[in-house]
Amino acid sequence: MKYKNYTVADFIEDEYFMRWVKKPDERSDKFWKLWITNHPEKTKDLMQARHIIISMKYEEAPDFFESDYIEVLENILKKNRSELAREKRESTPFHSLFSYKVAAIIAIFIVAASGFVWLYWEKEDRPVESMEPRMMEKNSQAGSKITTWLEDGTKIKLNASSSIRFPEKFSDSSRVVYLEGEAFFEVKKDSTRPFIVRTDKVKATVLGTAFTVKAYPDESEIRVAVAEGKVKVDNEDNLTNEFSHTLIANQMTLLDLKMLSVTKQNCNAKIFAWKDDVIWFEDQPLKKIFRILERWYAVKIVASDNLNFEDKFSGSFENETLKAVLEALAHQGNFDYRITNNQVKIIKP
Repeated sequence: MKYKNYTVADFIEDEYFMRWVKKPDERSDKFWKLWITNHPEKTKDLMQARHIIISMKYEEAPDFFESDYIEVLENILKKNRSELAREKRESTPFHSLFSYKVAAIIAIFIVAASGFVWLYWEKEDRPVESMEPRMMEKNSQAGSKITTWLEDGTKIKLNASSSIRFPEKFSDSSRVVYLEGEAFFEVKKDSTRPFIVRTDKVKATVLGTAFTVKAYPDESEIRVAVAEGKVKVDNEDNLTNEFSHTLIANQMTLLDLKMLSVTKQNCNAKIFAWKDDVIWFEDQPLKKIFRILERWYAVKIVASDNLNFEDKFSGSFENETLKAVLEALAHQGNFDYRITNNQVKIIKP
């Protein structure tokens, strides 16, 4: 969309934007509120442009001042004539001329004063009502998972070392949240307001479904997987060719930032097992498994140089201790380990 690259000057010169600031209607109001919700990084530019247009709006007296002037003048003159007619004596030409002059001066003063007050009010540095709703944030630390509910009834479970930002109250046209890390969503169905999960690289859009999004900033793989319902996935940057996937249950979009590739494929239902406190990995390299364990148990894993991080392992552990998981891995990988406080040392004989 062209507005995404707009500067403050571009907004000020845009006819549709100016019409919305000066004379908003239901359609334009909904459009711009939705647009700023979807592009929070442009809030400052948009609000500055809006404030400038409002400040300039009454640099000249509005058109209705002229009609107001005539109406006020006629009312004063009418009143003046009525009072003169009730007087028992005749008015001299001088008296009549004086009365009309006074009436005109009063009328001009009233209109001028009104214009000044109006202009002053508009040009005062008054706070502009913010269109952006108050944003809330939930964070899960390493070694913990949290569950939160949104105001629309949607349930979100955050995996370890993850965060989610969302408006305190959704708009009338959409529900947008921002994720860093991994989360499982059980979205409350609402056919009039799509639910959108935004990450740095992808956007997932649904109406009502259950799915997971994994997008840790320190990993080169981003994943959107659907447990039930239907999800539309699009890219949010220019790193890969533009794509749009529609996923159904047990399908996922996999984005590889190293290879700059994206694929749509079937997925094992166990990919959602983490939300039920199950660690599951299948044919995964040791370096990826260690990263999972570091988040899961809030530890730092340090390995000797002769350990092959590309060795691949498979396993499933439900509510197991770190020691139990390491014991199984050590048996497969033929290495030893030592746990000291929050650090794990991997030793290859």
